[in-house]
Amino acid sequence: MRRLSIVAQRVAVPLLLSLCLLVSPLARADEAAPADPGGGAPAVAKLTNEGMTFFRAADYRHALERFLQAATIDQDSNLLFNIARCYEMMGDRDAAIEKYEAFLAKPDADSQGKVRANEAIRVLRDAKARTAAASAPPVVATQAAPPIAVHRTLDAGSGGVNASDDGQRGLLVPAVITLSAGVLVTAAGVIAMALGSADHDKVTNSAGYGNPMQVDPLTQAQAQALVNSGNSKQLVGEIAIGVGGALLVTSAVLFVVRSPQDRPDKETGSVALKFAPSTSGARVLLEGRF
Repeated sequence: MRRLSIVAQRVAVPLLLSLCLLVSPLARADEAAPADPGGGAPAVAKLTNEGMTFFRAADYRHALERFLQAATIDQDSNLLFNIARCYEMMGDRDAAIEKYEAFLAKPDADSQGKVRANEAIRVLRDAKARTAAASAPPVVATQAAPPIAVHRTLDAGSGGVNASDDGQRGLLVPAVITLSAGVLVTAAGVIAMALGSADHDKVTNSAGYGNPMQVDPLTQAQAQALVNSGNSKQLVGEIAIGVGGALLVTSAVLFVVRSPQDRPDKETGSVALKFAPSTSGARVLLEGRF
């Protein structure tokens, strides 16, 4: 019996060691086996279907949650496209562009999906540009001051304006006014001189003028009054003629200063003032070419 016990012990110990060696690798294999928290492909399919249901119902936030959960289990390129679509529909353009570009970077991305992704990126970037332009502060355009015309030329043959500059054209009005005043004052002087001469003629043409033997119808006082009146009128006339002549000369100067560039033939204006004595006084002749 003692021998049997020893033999059993010798046989049992190796058997126990063998069993321990067989059981230990299985446990380690079970411990090393990765856990599948989502259940693998069925879980991805389930999350994807739920996301599509929410997307069709326009519940883009919950659809995005389902697609993101599925993407943590399976890095499928189609999931990136669906995530980008959700961001696009939610108005997050930057996130949508980022996910579309990630989809395009996938080597297994669908060719038709790439076309749609590129088009979506283009549309999103255009929308961003329009939004940025609309939100930018308006630029106040400053209107440039119109140029100041320094010279205007006049073409007499074409009916256009062939005048010198505005400063010279401004001399036309004073020249005309001065000419008119000169003519009026000179005419008044001529009339005054004519009236003075008429008073003198009344004295010199009287029946007894210069003949002491004949009775003069004019008294000495009347004759002296006529002489004095005639002298005064002639003096006023001479002054008026002098002033009128000065005005006429001034107007001629103004015309000459204004007009050299106004005429295509470059002719120079001229004014001549002539005095012609007559039996009734004096004549004033004004000759001019403008």
